[in-house]
Amino acid sequence: LHVRDIPADFKMTDIQSAIVAVERSGQTYIDSGTIKGEIDGLIYPLNFLDYESFNPAVPKFAHTRPYQQMVFQYSLHTMDEPGGDLRHSYHLSRNDGRHPTEEIVERLYEDLNGRIGTIIIWSEGFEKTRNTEIGEMYPDYAPFLAELNENVYDLRKVFSRRLYMHPEFRGRDSIKKVLPVITDLSYEGMDIADGLTASIKWYHAATGRGTQEDRDKTFRDLEAYCHLDTLAMVEIYKHLLTI
Repeated sequence: LHVRDIPADFKMTDIQSAIVAVERSGQTYIDSGTIKGEIDGLIYPLNFLDYESFNPAVPKFAHTRPYQQMVFQYSLHTMDEPGGDLRHSYHLSRNDGRHPTEEIVERLYEDLNGRIGTIIIWSEGFEKTRNTEIGEMYPDYAPFLAELNENVYDLRKVFSRRLYMHPEFRGRDSIKKVLPVITDLSYEGMDIADGLTASIKWYHAATGRGTQEDRDKTFRDLEAYCHLDTLAMVEIYKHLLTI
């Protein structure tokens, strides 16, 4: 019933054994040398980027297929130099007549073109695949999106590769599990606190369901949620600088 109860002779992978050892000892494990080497190699400006998307079984928007993740929002925190001030930019489609993804790529291009540096994300498969799909939808932006993908650093890998293990992670590496353990931030108490809720609530608000007051609140909640996703990466990155 508990990781600590796993018999000593039970066969496990190296990663599983490492997680169990941390759990049993109650001590944090940090490969500070490897982490420092990776962090020191990042090229400024650092751009912490997160997307939110909607993926219905029956496509609701042009140029999308069943279950395709269609980006309707992004948040971007930028650090231009070591120790520099943090800037934030974002865009949230309200489905006001233009294709949501077209809005996103136009605004993202304005924010990042010529200032790409390192694109820091959490779990590279999602954002990189979205960039590829958006490039197929809007070929004029394909070279820009390909450049984004070429300069991605996946911050999650510090934890998924077990370079940093904490007993309170419980063997997991999601940002919602890591964030409150090593920083003062948390998703606790937010009206929108996960991607699925964000997706559903956005679609309802963007297609006119509920009162205007309800829709405005949903859009504010979506902005707050996506903002925290990128701010969380910033704070985790800052924490890694201290180890």
